[in-house]
Amino acid sequence: MTPPVLVIGRGPAGMLAASLFCLAGVAVDLVADGAGTLPLWSGAWHFRSYDGARLLDDPWQWWADAEGHPYAAWSSQQWREGWQTLSQVWRLAGIPTHPLPSRNWWTVSAAGTPDRAFLVPAWQYAVPAAEPVCLVGFEGLADSLADVQAVRYSRRCNLRAEVLALPSPPGWDGTWSTVRWASYLESEPGGAWLLEELTRRLAGVSDELPLLFPQVMGIRRVADILGAITRSTGRRAYEVPAPPPALGGIRIQEQWTRWLLRNGARFRSGHVDGITEDGVTWHHTQSLNGAAVVNATGGVLGGGLAIRRDGSLWETVAARRLGGSSALGQDGRVVTAGRQLPGCDPDRHGDGGAVNLASAVEAVRGTLQRLGWQPARSAGEGGVGIVESH
Repeated sequence: MTPPVLVIGRGPAGMLAASLFCLAGVAVDLVADGAGTLPLWSGAWHFRSYDGARLLDDPWQWWADAEGHPYAAWSSQQWREGWQTLSQVWRLAGIPTHPLPSRNWWTVSAAGTPDRAFLVPAWQYAVPAAEPVCLVGFEGLADSLADVQAVRYSRRCNLRAEVLALPSPPGWDGTWSTVRWASYLESEPGGAWLLEELTRRLAGVSDELPLLFPQVMGIRRVADILGAITRSTGRRAYEVPAPPPALGGIRIQEQWTRWLLRNGARFRSGHVDGITEDGVTWHHTQSLNGAAVVNATGGVLGGGLAIRRDGSLWETVAARRLGGSSALGQDGRVVTAGRQLPGCDPDRHGDGGAVNLASAVEAVRGTLQRLGWQPARSAGEGGVGIVESH
Protein backbone atom coordinates (compact mmCIF):
# COMPACT_ATOMS: atom_id res chain seq x y z
CA MET A 1 0.00 0.00 0.00
CA THR A 2 1.38 3.40 -1.00
CA PRO A 3 2.03 5.60 2.06
CA PRO A 4 0.10 8.86 2.26
CA VAL A 5 1.42 12.35 1.75
CA LEU A 6 1.42 14.20 5.08
CA VAL A 7 -0.02 17.73 5.05
CA ILE A 8 0.67 19.75 8.20
CA GLY A 9 -2.10 22.27 8.88
CA ARG A 10 -5.86 22.59 8.46
CA GLY A 11 -6.07 26.17 7.28
CA PRO A 12 -6.95 27.26 3.71
CA ALA A 13 -3.59 26.24 2.21
CA GLY A 14 -3.54 22.85 3.95
CA MET A 15 -7.13 22.05 3.04
CA LEU A 16 -6.56 23.05 -0.59
CA ALA A 17 -3.32 21.05 -0.86
CA ALA A 18 -5.07 18.00 0.63
CA SER A 19 -7.96 18.43 -1.81
CA LEU A 20 -5.63 18.52 -4.80
CA PHE A 21 -3.86 15.37 -3.61
CA CYS A 22 -7.24 13.65 -3.21
CA LEU A 23 -8.29 14.66 -6.70
CA ALA A 24 -4.98 13.34 -8.03
CA GLY A 25 -5.80 9.97 -6.48
CA VAL A 26 -3.12 10.29 -3.76
CA ALA A 27 -3.75 9.26 -0.14
CA VAL A 28 -3.34 12.16 2.26
CA ASP A 29 -3.22 12.63 6.03
CA LEU A 30 -3.76 16.09 7.55
CA VAL A 31 -1.89 16.61 10.80
CA ALA A 32 -2.87 19.64 12.86
CA ASP A 33 -3.01 20.91 16.41
CA GLY A 34 -6.73 21.67 16.74
CA ALA A 35 -9.12 23.15 14.23
CA GLY A 36 -6.70 25.61 12.66
CA THR A 37 -7.51 29.19 11.70
CA LEU A 38 -10.55 28.70 9.48
CA PRO A 39 -12.98 29.67 12.28
CA LEU A 40 -11.21 33.06 12.41
CA TRP A 41 -11.92 33.75 8.74
CA SER A 42 -15.03 35.11 6.99
CA GLY A 43 -14.35 33.06 3.87
CA ALA A 44 -13.33 35.48 1.09
CA TRP A 45 -10.04 34.85 -0.76
CA HIS A 46 -7.98 37.90 -1.69
CA PHE A 47 -5.95 38.17 -4.90
CA ARG A 48 -4.33 41.56 -4.28
CA SER A 49 -6.50 44.13 -2.49
CA TYR A 50 -4.18 47.10 -1.92
CA ASP A 51 -1.72 49.13 -3.96
CA GLY A 52 0.00 50.96 -1.12
CA ALA A 53 -2.85 52.44 0.93
CA ARG A 54 -5.25 52.49 -2.02
CA LEU A 55 -7.90 49.83 -2.66
CA LEU A 56 -6.91 48.01 -5.84
CA ASP A 57 -9.37 47.55 -8.70
CA ASP A 58 -7.40 45.35 -11.11
CA PRO A 59 -5.33 42.64 -9.40
CA TRP A 60 -4.51 41.01 -12.74
CA GLN A 61 -2.53 44.05 -13.84
CA TRP A 62 -0.77 44.29 -10.49
CA TRP A 63 0.46 40.72 -10.76
CA ALA A 64 1.46 41.22 -14.41
CA ASP A 65 3.72 44.09 -13.29
CA ALA A 66 4.85 42.54 -9.99
CA GLU A 67 8.54 42.29 -9.13
CA GLY A 68 10.20 40.75 -6.10
CA HIS A 69 7.15 38.78 -4.94
CA PRO A 70 7.60 34.99 -4.53
CA TYR A 71 4.90 34.44 -7.19
CA ALA A 72 5.67 37.39 -9.47
CA ALA A 73 6.65 34.88 -12.19
CA TRP A 74 3.18 33.33 -12.32
CA SER A 75 1.48 34.18 -15.61
CA SER A 76 -2.11 35.39 -16.00
CA GLN A 77 -2.96 31.95 -17.35
CA GLN A 78 -1.52 30.24 -14.27
CA TRP A 79 -3.52 32.55 -11.99
CA ARG A 80 -6.68 31.99 -14.03
CA GLU A 81 -6.30 28.21 -13.87
CA GLY A 82 -5.46 28.35 -10.17
CA TRP A 83 -8.56 30.36 -9.26
CA GLN A 84 -10.73 28.11 -11.45
CA THR A 85 -9.29 25.05 -9.71
CA LEU A 86 -10.04 26.48 -6.25
CA SER A 87 -13.54 27.45 -7.34
CA GLN A 88 -14.14 23.91 -8.66
CA VAL A 89 -12.86 22.34 -5.43
CA TRP A 90 -15.29 24.47 -3.42
CA ARG A 91 -18.14 23.65 -5.76
CA LEU A 92 -17.44 19.94 -5.35
CA ALA A 93 -17.44 20.47 -1.58
CA GLY A 94 -20.81 22.24 -1.75
CA ILE A 95 -19.50 25.74 -1.01
CA PRO A 96 -21.19 28.24 -3.37
CA THR A 97 -19.34 31.36 -4.53
CA HIS A 98 -19.93 34.48 -6.55
CA PRO A 99 -18.59 34.09 -10.13
CA LEU A 100 -14.86 34.64 -10.58
CA PRO A 101 -14.57 38.32 -11.48
CA SER A 102 -12.44 40.20 -14.00
CA ARG A 103 -11.85 42.86 -11.33
CA ASN A 104 -11.86 42.76 -7.54
CA TRP A 105 -15.29 42.64 -5.94
CA TRP A 106 -16.39 45.43 -3.61
CA THR A 107 -17.36 44.09 -0.22
CA VAL A 108 -17.74 45.36 3.37
CA SER A 109 -15.44 44.52 6.26
CA ALA A 110 -16.54 43.62 9.79
CA ALA A 111 -15.72 47.22 10.76
CA GLY A 112 -18.01 48.59 8.06
CA THR A 113 -15.28 49.89 5.77
CA PRO A 114 -15.33 49.14 2.03
CA ASP A 115 -12.96 46.34 1.13
CA ARG A 116 -11.79 44.33 -1.87
CA ALA A 117 -11.89 40.55 -2.35
CA PHE A 118 -11.71 38.11 -5.24
CA LEU A 119 -13.26 34.68 -4.63
CA VAL A 120 -16.20 35.32 -2.31
CA PRO A 121 -18.74 32.87 -0.79
CA ALA A 122 -22.20 33.43 -2.23
CA TRP A 123 -23.66 34.42 1.15
CA GLN A 124 -21.22 37.34 1.59
CA TYR A 125 -21.99 40.75 0.09
CA ALA A 126 -19.93 41.29 -3.07
CA VAL A 127 -20.71 43.59 -6.02
CA PRO A 128 -18.76 44.96 -9.02
CA ALA A 129 -19.09 48.58 -7.85
CA ALA A 130 -19.78 50.20 -4.47
CA GLU A 131 -23.42 51.21 -3.99
CA PRO A 132 -25.80 52.54 -1.32
CA VAL A 133 -26.71 49.84 1.23
CA CYS A 134 -28.87 49.10 4.26
CA LEU A 135 -27.07 47.56 7.23
CA VAL A 136 -29.28 45.43 9.47
CA GLY A 137 -28.66 45.12 13.19
CA PHE A 138 -30.10 42.91 15.95
CA GLU A 139 -30.63 44.21 19.45
CA GLY A 140 -28.71 42.03 21.88
CA LEU A 141 -26.23 40.62 19.34
CA ALA A 142 -22.77 41.61 20.53
CA ASP A 143 -21.33 41.64 17.01
CA SER A 144 -24.19 43.71 15.59
CA LEU A 145 -22.56 47.07 14.79
CA ALA A 146 -24.89 48.37 12.10
CA ASP A 147 -24.85 52.00 13.31
CA VAL A 148 -21.05 52.15 13.38
CA GLN A 149 -20.72 50.24 10.11
CA ALA A 150 -23.14 52.60 8.35
CA VAL A 151 -21.23 55.70 9.43
CA ARG A 152 -17.88 54.27 8.33
CA TYR A 153 -19.19 52.96 5.02
CA SER A 154 -20.88 56.26 4.17
CA ARG A 155 -17.77 58.29 4.99
CA ARG A 156 -15.40 56.06 3.04
CA CYS A 157 -17.60 55.60 -0.04
CA ASN A 158 -19.49 58.91 0.01
CA LEU A 159 -22.64 56.81 -0.47
CA ARG A 160 -25.84 56.45 1.51
CA ALA A 161 -25.86 53.77 4.21
CA GLU A 162 -29.16 53.30 6.02
CA VAL A 163 -29.74 51.26 9.17
CA LEU A 164 -32.54 48.81 9.94
CA ALA A 165 -32.73 47.89 13.64
CA LEU A 166 -34.43 44.61 14.57
CA PRO A 167 -35.32 43.61 18.15
CA SER A 168 -34.03 40.63 20.09
CA PRO A 169 -35.89 37.42 19.23
CA PRO A 170 -38.28 35.68 21.63
CA GLY A 171 -36.42 33.81 24.36
CA TRP A 172 -33.18 35.71 23.84
CA ASP A 173 -30.88 36.30 26.79
CA GLY A 174 -27.38 37.66 27.21
CA THR A 175 -25.73 34.25 27.03
CA TRP A 176 -26.48 33.78 23.32
CA SER A 177 -23.30 33.30 21.27
CA THR A 178 -23.10 33.91 17.52
CA VAL A 179 -23.61 30.17 16.96
CA ARG A 180 -26.74 30.26 19.14
CA TRP A 181 -28.08 33.18 17.10
CA ALA A 182 -27.39 31.31 13.86
CA SER A 183 -29.07 28.15 15.16
CA TYR A 184 -32.19 30.09 16.11
CA LEU A 185 -32.43 31.99 12.81
CA GLU A 186 -32.20 28.79 10.76
CA SER A 187 -34.91 27.11 12.83
CA GLU A 188 -38.51 27.26 11.62
CA PRO A 189 -39.65 29.58 14.47
CA GLY A 190 -36.58 31.78 13.98
CA GLY A 191 -37.12 32.11 10.25
CA ALA A 192 -40.77 33.02 10.72
CA TRP A 193 -39.90 35.61 13.37
CA LEU A 194 -37.25 37.20 11.14
CA LEU A 195 -39.55 37.53 8.11
CA GLU A 196 -42.32 38.94 10.27
CA GLU A 197 -40.04 41.60 11.78
CA LEU A 198 -38.60 42.52 8.39
CA THR A 199 -42.08 42.93 6.88
CA ARG A 200 -43.09 45.13 9.80
CA ARG A 201 -40.07 47.45 9.70
CA LEU A 202 -38.94 47.68 6.07
CA ALA A 203 -41.25 50.55 5.18
CA GLY A 204 -38.67 53.01 6.49
CA VAL A 205 -35.88 51.72 4.22
CA SER A 206 -35.36 52.92 0.65
CA ASP A 207 -36.68 50.37 -1.83
CA GLU A 208 -33.55 49.79 -3.90
CA LEU A 209 -31.07 49.09 -1.12
CA PRO A 210 -29.64 45.60 -0.54
CA LEU A 211 -30.01 44.28 3.02
CA LEU A 212 -26.70 43.46 4.69
CA PHE A 213 -27.05 41.26 7.78
CA PRO A 214 -24.42 40.34 10.38
CA GLN A 215 -22.84 36.93 9.83
CA VAL A 216 -25.30 34.91 11.92
CA MET A 217 -27.82 33.94 9.24
CA GLY A 218 -27.67 30.22 9.87
CA ILE A 219 -24.97 27.60 9.93
CA ARG A 220 -25.90 25.09 7.21
CA ARG A 221 -28.99 26.79 5.77
CA VAL A 222 -27.69 30.30 5.12
CA ALA A 223 -28.57 30.16 1.41
CA ASP A 224 -32.15 29.14 2.23
CA ILE A 225 -32.53 31.96 4.77
CA LEU A 226 -31.16 34.68 2.50
CA GLY A 227 -33.22 33.36 -0.41
CA ALA A 228 -36.39 33.44 1.68
CA ILE A 229 -35.68 37.06 2.65
CA THR A 230 -35.22 38.04 -0.99
CA ARG A 231 -38.43 36.32 -2.06
CA SER A 232 -40.40 37.84 0.83
CA THR A 233 -39.08 41.40 0.59
CA GLY A 234 -37.94 41.75 -3.00
CA ARG A 235 -34.53 42.90 -1.72
CA ARG A 236 -31.14 41.36 -2.28
CA ALA A 237 -29.94 39.91 1.02
CA TYR A 238 -26.36 39.12 2.07
CA GLU A 239 -24.16 38.81 5.12
CA VAL A 240 -21.18 40.96 6.01
CA PRO A 241 -18.33 39.47 8.07
CA ALA A 242 -18.43 39.57 11.85
CA PRO A 243 -15.47 39.51 14.26
CA PRO A 244 -14.07 36.03 15.06
CA PRO A 245 -15.17 33.38 15.63
CA ALA A 246 -16.54 33.78 12.11
CA LEU A 247 -19.43 31.59 11.02
CA GLY A 248 -18.32 31.94 7.41
CA GLY A 249 -15.08 30.11 8.17
CA ILE A 250 -16.87 27.56 10.36
CA ARG A 251 -19.33 26.75 7.56
CA ILE A 252 -16.50 26.35 5.06
CA GLN A 253 -14.47 24.18 7.41
CA GLU A 254 -17.41 21.84 8.06
CA GLN A 255 -18.30 21.45 4.37
CA TRP A 256 -14.71 21.10 3.24
CA THR A 257 -13.82 18.60 5.97
CA ARG A 258 -16.80 16.39 5.14
CA TRP A 259 -15.82 16.40 1.48
CA LEU A 260 -12.21 15.49 2.24
CA LEU A 261 -13.33 12.64 4.49
CA ARG A 262 -15.62 11.33 1.74
CA ASN A 263 -12.62 11.37 -0.59
CA GLY A 264 -10.39 9.35 1.73
CA ALA A 265 -8.42 12.00 3.61
CA ARG A 266 -7.59 11.26 7.24
CA PHE A 267 -7.32 13.86 10.00
CA ARG A 268 -4.80 13.41 12.81
CA SER A 269 -4.46 15.67 15.85
CA GLY A 270 -1.05 16.67 17.17
CA HIS A 271 1.27 19.65 17.59
CA VAL A 272 4.12 19.01 15.16
CA ASP A 273 7.55 19.72 16.65
CA GLY A 274 9.75 18.02 14.08
CA ILE A 275 9.76 17.34 10.34
CA THR A 276 11.93 15.02 8.27
CA GLU A 277 11.98 14.23 4.59
CA ASP A 278 9.19 11.69 4.92
CA GLY A 279 7.65 12.09 8.35
CA VAL A 280 6.69 14.20 11.33
CA THR A 281 6.89 13.96 15.09
CA TRP A 282 4.66 15.55 17.69
CA HIS A 283 4.85 15.90 21.46
CA HIS A 284 8.47 14.72 20.98
CA THR A 285 7.39 11.08 21.16
CA GLN A 286 4.84 10.21 18.48
CA SER A 287 5.83 9.90 14.85
CA LEU A 288 4.12 9.36 11.52
CA ASN A 289 5.82 8.48 8.24
CA GLY A 290 4.57 9.14 4.73
CA ALA A 291 5.65 9.37 1.12
CA ALA A 292 6.32 13.12 1.46
CA VAL A 293 5.56 16.08 3.72
CA VAL A 294 3.91 19.41 2.88
CA ASN A 295 4.18 22.03 5.62
CA ALA A 296 1.05 24.19 5.29
CA THR A 297 0.93 26.07 8.58
CA GLY A 298 0.56 29.79 8.13
CA GLY A 299 1.75 31.09 11.45
CA VAL A 300 -1.41 33.18 11.87
CA LEU A 301 -1.77 34.96 15.24
CA GLY A 302 1.64 33.75 16.29
CA GLY A 303 0.86 30.05 15.90
CA GLY A 304 2.08 27.35 13.56
CA LEU A 305 5.33 26.82 11.69
CA ALA A 306 7.01 29.32 9.40
CA ILE A 307 9.76 29.21 6.79
CA ARG A 308 12.30 32.03 7.19
CA ARG A 309 14.25 33.71 4.40
CA ASP A 310 17.23 31.39 4.86
CA GLY A 311 14.95 28.38 4.38
CA SER A 312 14.99 27.31 8.02
CA LEU A 313 11.82 26.08 9.73
CA TRP A 314 10.75 27.77 12.97
CA GLU A 315 8.09 27.10 15.58
CA THR A 316 6.62 30.58 15.88
CA VAL A 317 5.20 30.47 19.41
CA ALA A 318 8.55 29.76 21.06
CA ALA A 319 10.54 31.37 18.21
CA ARG A 320 12.81 28.35 17.97
CA ARG A 321 14.33 26.52 15.04
CA LEU A 322 13.08 22.96 14.70
CA GLY A 323 15.62 20.17 14.89
CA GLY A 324 17.24 19.23 11.60
CA SER A 325 15.51 22.08 9.84
CA SER A 326 18.47 23.95 8.35
CA ALA A 327 17.93 22.34 4.96
CA LEU A 328 14.14 22.46 4.97
CA GLY A 329 12.76 24.66 2.22
CA GLN A 330 16.11 24.77 0.43
CA ASP A 331 16.56 21.39 -1.19
CA GLY A 332 12.90 20.57 -1.85
CA ARG A 333 12.70 17.76 0.68
CA VAL A 334 9.91 19.44 2.64
CA VAL A 335 7.63 21.60 0.54
CA THR A 336 5.96 24.61 2.12
CA ALA A 337 2.55 26.17 1.47
CA GLY A 338 0.63 28.94 3.18
CA ARG A 339 0.53 32.68 3.61
CA GLN A 340 3.54 32.87 5.95
CA LEU A 341 6.29 32.78 3.31
CA PRO A 342 9.44 34.89 2.96
CA GLY A 343 8.77 38.14 1.10
CA CYS A 344 5.01 38.11 1.79
CA ASP A 345 3.01 40.50 3.98
CA PRO A 346 -0.64 39.54 3.29
CA ASP A 347 -2.04 41.59 6.17
CA ARG A 348 -0.61 44.71 4.57
CA HIS A 349 -1.16 43.93 0.90
CA GLY A 350 -4.33 41.85 0.86
CA ASP A 351 -2.78 39.00 -1.13
CA GLY A 352 -3.02 36.19 1.42
CA GLY A 353 -5.50 34.25 -0.70
CA ALA A 354 -3.20 34.41 -3.72
CA VAL A 355 -0.23 33.22 -1.67
CA ASN A 356 -2.26 30.37 -0.15
CA LEU A 357 -3.52 29.37 -3.60
CA ALA A 358 -0.24 29.52 -5.50
CA SER A 359 1.84 27.91 -2.76
CA ALA A 360 -0.64 25.02 -2.38
CA VAL A 361 -0.71 24.39 -6.13
CA GLU A 362 3.10 24.53 -6.36
CA ALA A 363 3.48 22.25 -3.33
CA VAL A 364 1.21 19.58 -4.78
CA ARG A 365 2.66 19.77 -8.27
CA GLY A 366 6.25 19.69 -6.99
CA THR A 367 5.52 16.74 -4.69
CA LEU A 368 3.88 14.73 -7.46
CA GLN A 369 6.78 15.43 -9.81
CA ARG A 370 9.41 14.51 -7.22
CA LEU A 371 7.68 11.22 -6.41
CA GLY A 372 7.13 10.46 -10.10
CA TRP A 373 3.36 10.18 -9.61
CA GLN A 374 0.85 11.19 -12.24
CA PRO A 375 -2.61 12.50 -11.27
CA ALA A 376 -5.16 9.68 -11.38
CA ARG A 377 -7.85 12.12 -12.52
CA SER A 378 -7.75 15.19 -14.70
CA ALA A 379 -10.06 18.14 -15.25
CA GLY A 380 -11.21 16.61 -18.53
CA GLU A 381 -12.44 13.52 -16.68
CA GLY A 382 -14.65 15.48 -14.32
CA GLY A 383 -12.06 16.04 -11.64
CA VAL A 384 -9.90 19.07 -10.97
CA GLY A 385 -6.53 19.12 -12.67
CA ILE A 386 -3.33 20.32 -11.05
CA VAL A 387 -2.21 23.62 -12.59
CA GLU A 388 0.53 22.94 -15.12
CA SER A 389 3.90 24.71 -15.26
CA HIS A 390 4.29 27.45 -17.83
